[in-house]
Amino acid sequence: MSARLFGLGALLLAGCGQGQESVVGPSEPFRMRGNNVQFHPGALPGSLPVAGMTPEPGEEPAITAVELNSLVVTQGGSKNIAGRATSNVVSVGIALEGTGTGYWVVPTRSQDAITGELTWGAAGPGYTALVGDFDLSVETGIRPLHFVAFDENGQPGTQFVQKLCVRSAVPDNLNSCEESLPPPEAVFTLSWDTNADLDLQVLTPDGKLVTPQHGSTLDAKADAGTGMDTDTETGVLGVIDRDSNANCVIDGVRRESMVFQTEMPPHGYQFFANLFDACKQQAVRFNMEVYVSVTDEDGKKNLERVFQRGGELLDFQVNPGSSRGLYVGAY
Repeated sequence: MSARLFGLGALLLAGCGQGQESVVGPSEPFRMRGNNVQFHPGALPGSLPVAGMTPEPGEEPAITAVELNSLVVTQGGSKNIAGRATSNVVSVGIALEGTGTGYWVVPTRSQDAITGELTWGAAGPGYTALVGDFDLSVETGIRPLHFVAFDENGQPGTQFVQKLCVRSAVPDNLNSCEESLPPPEAVFTLSWDTNADLDLQVLTPDGKLVTPQHGSTLDAKADAGTGMDTDTETGVLGVIDRDSNANCVIDGVRRESMVFQTEMPPHGYQFFANLFDACKQQAVRFNMEVYVSVTDEDGKKNLERVFQRGGELLDFQVNPGSSRGLYVGAY
């Protein structure tokens, strides 16, 4: 056990330099959180896997499995990351290809009594789950996540590669990962920078104020034939996707979007940012954007931004009622 701990300590200290973990690591676009996580500048060690070749058991430290609840993560979102490794593995290095200036190292944990494999990343007695945070600046699309196992001497094995879909924070029906999937016709999206309860409000051309509490452009009168509400005079359906941080229950999203899936909305929509509850924050800065579906030269659709405006609200501007918030602009 002492040899394993010494090897782990040597590995975690290697490449640290002059406090670079504390300076560089937290500012990385891809970050890891968990017990004894360390950041190392530079490229992830270990050779890339060769198609059709699998290392013989016992020849080198190896990742045997990577466990993810899904292969999709949203820009600005997080994902639990765990897995298993061979019994000679002391720690695991992790890096998102083409992102940041280094890689993250986490220690292995308990040994499975049946397989002899070591676990890493999973929550357990005395351990929090290992979490990967994907900054809003992380490029969308199919992104390879690389893993490598280190032995007690700090020697790496062959990398294990798992592809992820990093989808846009702006709802796009996964078009950012699979271009054959058409995006919505239009998206009005409000994002903000702190844990306040900010609400997107949209005034439709026929005078209806749509909010997260009343989240669609449909009239209140129900259509008995379909179970749906009838459309407004515009005949175009837009739906607000969530009420983020509602009642100060912090969800980490800090974004609300009105999505028009099938029809392009006409001009005449007005946007408001309403500070429903400051949640003990003194100020909140926000960004309002409009995206519309466009077709490129190859006939493929994607979202293109056609409007952007930012602003700030202070805590004394809280408006928990049904009146309009701060006017931001119009489309």
